Amino acid sequence: MLGRKIIYKESLDSTNNYAANLLKEGLLVDGTVIVSGEQTAGKGQRNSQWYAEPYKNIIFTCFVQHVNLSVDSQDAITHFVSLAILDFLKEKNIFAQIKWPNDILIGNSKISGVLIENQLKSHRCTSSIIGIGINVNQTTFGDWNASSMQLQTGLNYDIQELVFSLIEKLQHRFQQLQALDFSALKNDYLKNMWLKDQESEFEDQNGKFKGTIQGTDELGRLLIESNGSVQSYDLKEIKFLARNASAGDSSCIQKD
Repeated sequence: MLGRKIIYKESLDSTNNYAANLLKEGLLVDGTVIVSGEQTAGKGQRNSQWYAEPYKNIIFTCFVQHVNLSVDSQDAITHFVSLAILDFLKEKNIFAQIKWPNDILIGNSKISGVLIENQLKSHRCTSSIIGIGINVNQTTFGDWNASSMQLQTGLNYDIQELVFSLIEKLQHRFQQLQALDFSALKNDYLKNMWLKDQESEFEDQNGKFKGTIQGTDELGRLLIESNGSVQSYDLKEIKFLARNASAGDSSCIQKD
């Protein structure tokens, strides 16, 4: 169960790195949650950097072990985590969408991000280190296109209370993953996907183009229709342009 062990640190370079080191030493048990007041070297997709004001945001990593989860189904991990964050925000009357693969946006502004590091053995995904960052009480972000819970609601939040609420939402969605209910998770994910079925601007190795997000394939790759054909893209193969920041770009959110 998620949260069976909670580790709190005043400051870490990265909660994901801390979890990975514990795992190497054989000291990380299933369901462990690591929370830090501040993070000095947070990281995101594509090795992007992330900064958040100390003690104003959720800086969080959890470790889960998987039973009988194939490598080909590991995109379901992205689905359960992203949806749990939406559930968490919705409970606070904050309605967000998922920018593929796992950034969480309010309008065009990022409020949360995720970095998932899976441990693989043979054709199985044996465990995951899941880093989550949520902007909570921070209200200024410099040049970053970001938002926070406080900016959305005008309320000041107790971070500790929010952490327990997030654990609850993650546990609920994780149960769907454990039950191998992949189709339900994917359907919910697609229903909440940012810019799905809307013509948008992108850039791939061939240059800029207009296309429409159709969803994701069985491996979690982004499907974009353009000029009557559908192309699949991995994270590093496509950029969102114009109204959206490039996929995987950092903002003042997370993560690790």
